[in-house]
Amino acid sequence: AARLHKHVDDEVTVQVPVGWRIATGLAPAGSGRFRSADYHDLVDAPFLVGAIAVDSVVVDGKPVRLAIYPDSALTPAVRDTVMDAIRRIAQTQNRIFGGPPYDDYTVLMLAPFIDLRWAGGLEHHNSQLDVMGAGEFAPGRRTGVLGDFTRPLLSHEFFHLWNVKRIRPAELWPYDYAREQFTPLLWWSEGVTDYYGDVTLARAGLWSVDRFVASVNRNVREVEGAGEIVAAEDASIDTWTEPTFVQESQYYYPKGSLLGLMLDIRIREATLNQHSLDDVMRALYQNHWLRGRGFTTQELLGYIRPWFPGVDDFYARYINGREPLPYEVILPRGGIAATRHGQQLTRRGVVRMRVTRSYVIGRDPNASPQARAILEGILGAR
Repeated sequence: AARLHKHVDDEVTVQVPVGWRIATGLAPAGSGRFRSADYHDLVDAPFLVGAIAVDSVVVDGKPVRLAIYPDSALTPAVRDTVMDAIRRIAQTQNRIFGGPPYDDYTVLMLAPFIDLRWAGGLEHHNSQLDVMGAGEFAPGRRTGVLGDFTRPLLSHEFFHLWNVKRIRPAELWPYDYAREQFTPLLWWSEGVTDYYGDVTLARAGLWSVDRFVASVNRNVREVEGAGEIVAAEDASIDTWTEPTFVQESQYYYPKGSLLGLMLDIRIREATLNQHSLDDVMRALYQNHWLRGRGFTTQELLGYIRPWFPGVDDFYARYINGREPLPYEVILPRGGIAATRHGQQLTRRGVVRMRVTRSYVIGRDPNASPQARAILEGILGAR
């Protein structure tokens, strides 16, 4: 186990048939050879090998590659659309943190021409691996040029470059491959990453404001559709023991995304749009990743508190607590209307209660100038 944390050079040699290609985030060390800086980077770097198509774009001075299998999935139209999305996503997220944290980045995409029962992705140190049926991003699929699923997936996994691969809860620092590492902060690591995945698409011009609000509406439906109130911290821990699912995702994704939106609105409201959740992200990056340490819940709250003094009460009630999320109170302050159509609460034991609520979420046509400015700041920040 001690070797898992040692900084040692490791090298992999991949032998392939003639005509096959190799794509990975590891640094090349010769023909078919790749080198990692340490053991973790070695085991964290997936390979895509076979008849793959490869393209690249330079974003903020660093190359970002796309490698996709099978190569026939990458038609010229799809190539242009996917590469444009990757370029815009990278530019937008780099802007939040002041530049890319990598020398190069690789999007590995497995897209067979079959209907898959599952699709998703996984973040890595300087790459992401996405699995989906080719129809999910083919022209004419739902959005006309790129499927509803693909853009959010690319954006979510790319934001993990910072939030998770670098900004990590203290419980995940350092990585320990010999035991499970429980953390109550998956609502932040995954849910707030989901929030920034959506925010990125709007800031990059890939989503309209109404499309962003529709995603908020979907998250509300998923959280309320769970039929019970589960604390975001509990949901983060439960994933190791008894996960709470909504549709096909875990509860802390949509609830964490909504919590990120609400915190962003409250910070912007309290500071007249001079500060935002972006500042919290930058503080975590600078004070934790760049200093080689994870963060705790109390440290996270400490970064938010100067700009949103009520964060401790918010945390006690909605993150660690089990009160219904205050859509009607907070969302209108960010230019988003929330209309409730009924609520029924039934307590189940000491820590859980069953809740039945339904909402209609949409852009507020009667929003105040301040509320409109907050929504514009969230989705158009530079």
